[in-house]
Amino acid sequence: RIESLDEMEYVVNQATHFLLAGTVYSDLPYGDVYKIREKNRRLGLGLMGIHEWLAVRGKPYGEDAELGKWLEVYTGSTHMARKLAAKYNLSPPVKTRAIAPTGTIGIVGETTTGIEPIFCTAYKRRYLAGGASWKYQFVVDPTARKLMDSGIHPAMIEDAYGLANDVERRVKFQAWVQQFVDHGISSTINLPYPLDGEEAITFGNMLYPYLPKL
Repeated sequence: RIESLDEMEYVVNQATHFLLAGTVYSDLPYGDVYKIREKNRRLGLGLMGIHEWLAVRGKPYGEDAELGKWLEVYTGSTHMARKLAAKYNLSPPVKTRAIAPTGTIGIVGETTTGIEPIFCTAYKRRYLAGGASWKYQFVVDPTARKLMDSGIHPAMIEDAYGLANDVERRVKFQAWVQQFVDHGISSTINLPYPLDGEEAITFGNMLYPYLPKL
């Protein structure tokens, strides 16, 4: 986890250097593709862990002034890419930043993926044991568990299920982050569906399916 703006700037610079090098050393199938690359050089510096960053600071999922300062550092990749391209006599990248889903990478990094919120803080999983009987277990999202272990109450951890009831906030947040990204953002907007009876437990104004007592 990056702990300071200075560290963020260092990582952005190093990652930009690495990605620019990748556009030079990557083998291409035939000559015309090299020509297109020179005219249309692109990098794809991404981000992940944004929701965790907000959660550990007690902030709701959404636009945030402090987060904006970190994202401004992220936009510095464009200046760095152009500076490096000039140094190595390369065509300057036309774009440098894109936020992908980072699903597997986020799991390996034990953080939230892309700009996505935690998908589900906890859920009840059903499985067939020995092909004969149904068993149940509660599964807690690893990032949510880490937040709980740090002292954050589970009712304060937002997730995609709860935010499905506030679609406008999801869309507004993505639109706000987009101003710092010159490619696209891959994000799934979850829509609400009815939950009642045993299928839902309500904490405050947030709805969690099958949330156990922790």
